[in-house]
Amino acid sequence: MSGPRPPPGARGAAGLYFGLVPGTEAGSGLPGWSACLDGEERRRADRLARAEDRAGFAFAHALLRHALTHAAGLFYVAGADGPGGPGPLEPGAWVFAVPPGGKPRLADRCPQGRAFGCPGGMDFSLSHARGAALAGVLDGGRIGVDLEDAGRRADMEAMAERFFAPDETAYIRKGPEPRRFFEVWTKKESRIKWEGTGLSKPLPSFSVFDPAELEKLSYCEVFQNHEVICHVCASKGARPTVRVIDIVALMRRVKEG
Repeated sequence: MSGPRPPPGARGAAGLYFGLVPGTEAGSGLPGWSACLDGEERRRADRLARAEDRAGFAFAHALLRHALTHAAGLFYVAGADGPGGPGPLEPGAWVFAVPPGGKPRLADRCPQGRAFGCPGGMDFSLSHARGAALAGVLDGGRIGVDLEDAGRRADMEAMAERFFAPDETAYIRKGPEPRRFFEVWTKKESRIKWEGTGLSKPLPSFSVFDPAELEKLSYCEVFQNHEVICHVCASKGARPTVRVIDIVALMRRVKEG
């Protein structure tokens, strides 16, 4: 049984989904976001001590699931539930696997993943901080995203000396330190997620400005303000499309549609 074929020009398409964690008032609280999470995701959320951290974790993982469902419908000709088609795209049906020390991926036993040629076809990445979340989905390549709290207090000079390559450290010293520090930090974190091998690759061992690196990958700043900054690292040739979305509305449309 084969799934639907990607439409012309779909390979290399990238979707970036950004959302702000809604308030917990009636109608937009944690129960609504967490309905699509699996048991392990719920247990991980429950282990977090602070309510805001539990809400942020649940929201981010719900965002990823809805992003995968939305992106699969864009990247592929969704054959609904006809013969040979993938069946309904339910956010709660995605099944993930996490290799030891590696990057989460779609599990081989994921029915939607098999129908859409995954895990070889669609790659994804997730990051969340300070009440915001960013999910990246890429068809036909690798992707990594990182979002950081730009207002976080840190000894940036010491951290740069410890974790940055020499040219990166020199770069942050040439301009506004916080902005340049978080620019380099989010690029490096997204690069690690792009590679998918965890911290087995030491942060100082590579530079985000290395021309050889930039032959195979590219960075894109999603946006930055005084609260958050986020970057995406994707395989060369990827065409990221940023969607700043009302995730509650998206969840509602998926549920109703």
